[in-house]
Amino acid sequence: GGNEPTDEELTITGHCSYRFAYVGWNWFIDKYSDRITTKDITSCSSMFYMSTLDNIPFQINVNDCENLSYLFQNCYELTTIPKIRGSVKWTTNTNFVNSIMACYKVRDIEDLFTPEMLEGFSTVKVTNTYGAPKPMTFQYCQSLRAVPSWWYKFRLNENSTVYPADSYCLYYGLTQQCYALDELTNIPVWKCAATQTSNMFSSTFSNSARLKHITFETNPDGSPIVTQWKNQTIDLANGVGWLTGGTYLLTNYNSGITA
Repeated sequence: GGNEPTDEELTITGHCSYRFAYVGWNWFIDKYSDRITTKDITSCSSMFYMSTLDNIPFQINVNDCENLSYLFQNCYELTTIPKIRGSVKWTTNTNFVNSIMACYKVRDIEDLFTPEMLEGFSTVKVTNTYGAPKPMTFQYCQSLRAVPSWWYKFRLNENSTVYPADSYCLYYGLTQQCYALDELTNIPVWKCAATQTSNMFSSTFSNSARLKHITFETNPDGSPIVTQWKNQTIDLANGVGWLTGGTYLLTNYNSGITA
């Protein structure tokens, strides 16, 4: 009726699956960017999936949030990601699958979460591979310069009887096509009461063109951590540490690399 919405009407809350996905709500964010607030969001699943926005001008405040999967997946134009603050509800169906996959232009995600938000991940005893909480990987984040410190809070409960499903474990496609990433050090060595026999390192580092250092965590005295892994193959042959042509780094995305 031509009336401006109230502040309460511009507060985003509750279940927000697909709330701003695709392009249908771009006008809303553009018009009311300085007035939009969020409160007590319980699900962020696909909240901005395939959005064409280059900026999200408000913080995402969650409360016992159960699902952050596909949150920013395929947000090709997004250059910065808003902070997510609050609490995560760690249950067997909580997951972060592809939360920021294919965010081509995002350079820095250090402030996305507070480390404390992820501490509950290791409290869930995994007894079913597909019902397990899923950690976050950084596939196709072409401009990402560093793996954030909070990522190291993803730790498997050592009393778990199985690993999470192979295709969604900690290492699968972890930095695949992260062309601008300089290093990945102290990669957590997951432990589990059972033995892992399937290869967990499929495409883990593929096309990470600038990677100069890849190391796994060690014990405090520097000795290797021993865990029950078999049949693991880490393939460094596919564009790891080298790149033919520089367009991915210099012109296509937002790496900040100029030469």
